[in-house]
Amino acid sequence: MIDAILFQISTSYIHNYVRSADAQLGLYYIAEYANNNNVNIKVKKYSSNEPIIANMLSLIEEYKCNIIGFYVDSENLWTIRRVIMTLKKMIPDIFVIIGGPQVTGDAQLALKRIPNVNCAVVGEGERPVVEIIKQIKESCLDFSKIKGISFLNEIDEYCFTGSQIPIKNLDEY
Repeated sequence: MIDAILFQISTSYIHNYVRSADAQLGLYYIAEYANNNNVNIKVKKYSSNEPIIANMLSLIEEYKCNIIGFYVDSENLWTIRRVIMTLKKMIPDIFVIIGGPQVTGDAQLALKRIPNVNCAVVGEGERPVVEIIKQIKESCLDFSKIKGISFLNEIDEYCFTGSQIPIKNLDEY
């Protein structure tokens, strides 16, 4: 069983044609850390030239997954926005996490630009993503207990749980 799927969507010419095999290592670090902590995460990369929504829906159904995450950078932000809005219309209960340089740089703005997101990871995602998934699996989601995330509360106020302690050596995971 897969607990979550992390997606990277490449939209630039160089990513789509010249370096199509490249993927963000951060997503794989998160998946490896998660797997070492009894959380199963799959990483999937798409090009903007592919039928992204159809492929994602198929993968979500295949793995019966209700948690998804997106790597957001300046090039794919608007594509991610469109994808999340569409997926939320089709699967309203899906839990959506965003992270990456665009989110870490300005999480509050990222949450405004990308509606329908449950939370945003600020900085390294290994610990926060695993904690979010564990809490969802245990039906006791309490963002205040997870450092390194931001979200909009029930009255759309921006909340940040505080910086997490940086991981000194990611290779130890």
